[in-house]
Amino acid sequence: MAAQDTCIAISGLVEKLNTHLGIYTALKQAVEKGDMFPESDVDKHVAKLFLQDFNMCGIHLADREREEVVELNDRILRLGQQFASGCHQPRVVRGEVLPPQIRNMFFVEKNGNIVVSAQHMDSPSDLAREAAYKIYYWREEQQESVLTALLEDRYKLAKLCGYQTFGHRAVANSLGQSPENIGEFLSSLARQLP
Repeated sequence: MAAQDTCIAISGLVEKLNTHLGIYTALKQAVEKGDMFPESDVDKHVAKLFLQDFNMCGIHLADREREEVVELNDRILRLGQQFASGCHQPRVVRGEVLPPQIRNMFFVEKNGNIVVSAQHMDSPSDLAREAAYKIYYWREEQQESVLTALLEDRYKLAKLCGYQTFGHRAVANSLGQSPENIGEFLSSLARQLP
């Protein structure tokens, strides 16, 4: 828990710095007019990458909107961590939902409930693997509400920062450049598969 809290605190600080006008202005001036100190090509490249980060974080926005960017990024991080940790939680079902011949392949509680803590991919039983898969990946309302909130906040962040979707924001400065380009690339690769 302490590591998670530290990660959130550091990410929050980074997001605040990514919306700090003073740092942005000084960096932009150094990139456009040169720094006071000697710069290597790597220094120049990294400085340009930082400028891209500032732009992705809405440095062009008004003060209140930049604060909202920081708040959204914080919520997105928290929701993402909450969702990820919920993905690996064991599922508990009543024993009678499983066929008798596979119940002993899982952990059985004193009250007869069965705990499914993974997919059981290594089980020699096809039926046990199928049951474990269906139970472990069964729809979970709490997870779904966390995921919905995460996606909604990502969309709000993207729109606030001037992007069509969060996907467009995520790949804007990447080799793929847009979700459409990435989709075309993956489709092209898929067509070449046997």
